Amino acid sequence: MIDVTHAWPQDSQTRELAASEIPTLYKAMAFVSRSEVGSMVVKVFMRLKPQPIPMKLFHTEKEAMNWLQQYLDDDLVQNVLRVRGRRLQKRPNSYEEKQA
Repeated sequence: MIDVTHAWPQDSQTRELAASEIPTLYKAMAFVSRSEVGSMVVKVFMRLKPQPIPMKLFHTEKEAMNWLQQYLDDDLVQNVLRVRGRRLQKRPNSYEEKQA
């Protein structure tokens, strides 16, 4: 899961490197963006060429984690969710808690 809220357009060399390395590192990739610019960057990246792994854009981390569960080992997912939950509890001003 990658937060691209503050992402900016990348040059062609960076896009090519990312496209070649991503399939060697990940089974699937969820992007989270709370900004139009971040969403646009991801949409352009995914449309430039066919992606070798499942990729999807979300507006919340919870939606992204729910989608990623189908690609991850159950124990790993539970550990990530537990850690994320602790972080959100420690940061009462986080975006997701403001939305609740």
